[in-house]
Amino acid sequence: MKIITHKDLPMNQTLFLGNDQICNRYFRSADGVDVQRISRWAKDGDTQRMTYAEFDAWLAEIRRIAKSEMVA
Repeated sequence: MKIITHKDLPMNQTLFLGNDQICNRYFRSADGVDVQRISRWAKDGDTQRMTYAEFDAWLAEIRRIAKSEMVA
């Protein structure tokens, strides 16, 4: 599954994306998105609470960085 905007996440459902070693937990509610990094071997990350606009900007920044790393 590829997430482009907050609209790609199911409403009021937890979604885990990653592999059996590390993944992100996403939860979309009416007022924003929760994101948490889950690791099998290390301490889980803190839950980040973002508005829809903040979440979409965060995703765009990740895509921009990933795209520039592919070119380099």
